[in-house]
Amino acid sequence: NCGARIDKPFILEKFFPTTIDKYITLHPFSKGAKSYDYWQTVVDILHPELIKNGIIIAQLGESKEEKFKNCMHFNGATSLGQVAYVLKRGLLHLGVDSFPMHMSAAMNQKLGGLYPYCNIKNVGPYWGDKERQSIFVGKSTNAKPAYAFEEHPKSINAIKPEEICRAVCKHLNIKLDYPYETLFTGDSFKWK
Repeated sequence: NCGARIDKPFILEKFFPTTIDKYITLHPFSKGAKSYDYWQTVVDILHPELIKNGIIIAQLGESKEEKFKNCMHFNGATSLGQVAYVLKRGLLHLGVDSFPMHMSAAMNQKLGGLYPYCNIKNVGPYWGDKERQSIFVGKSTNAKPAYAFEEHPKSINAIKPEEICRAVCKHLNIKLDYPYETLFTGDSFKWK
């Protein structure tokens, strides 16, 4: 917005004490239409395969956000510098269009990014090797993206959980043993 030349950012890392060595990071929430409703399903599919390989899912975010089962929770415990420290040491970052997604791309980390229906060239990761990135864009019946914080129905929810899991496992060189395909998710799907 200020007209400055875009260059690779310098990211100040600040130490964050953690007891885990092999982990992926999950930053599941953003504003409105950018938040995916089926993260617990993604975690449920990934968790058994990751644990077999000694990999933990470390959830990042604010303390007030929903905490998913089978994750180590760093919610509300990290500053931006500490998030940078945690992201850089992770094997992969998984999340929605948010600051940690762009920070991971700037570090050239492997990543899986979820976006609502949009032109990914406008809002997707700017930095990083595209071969190390799996980007998913929601589907919509609208001809043009709205780029609005609210969207009904949310196009990001059209992304199937197993597709996300396959991309994560591919980046980590893990064989995913999940023979199911999502056919339909209704409005009440995430409420067990």
